[in-house]
Amino acid sequence: MNDDAVRQLILAFENYISQAGFGPEALQQAQSRGWLDQDGRCTEEGKQLCSALFSQWETRSAFRNIG
Repeated sequence: MNDDAVRQLILAFENYISQAGFGPEALQQAQSRGWLDQDGRCTEEGKQLCSALFSQWETRSAFRNIG
């Protein structure tokens, strides 16, 4: 998965949990959670989030709507 796809997954998950949309508010929320850095790049925590989401992909229907 490339960096842009990871970033989009993180923003989609942020929108799912906070209803922040996909714009600046979602970016700020994801940055405050440590998932994206100040330049909008994925952090190690963001990569761990994506890994956790993918590990749950087939087990919970809530995660099927993300990505």
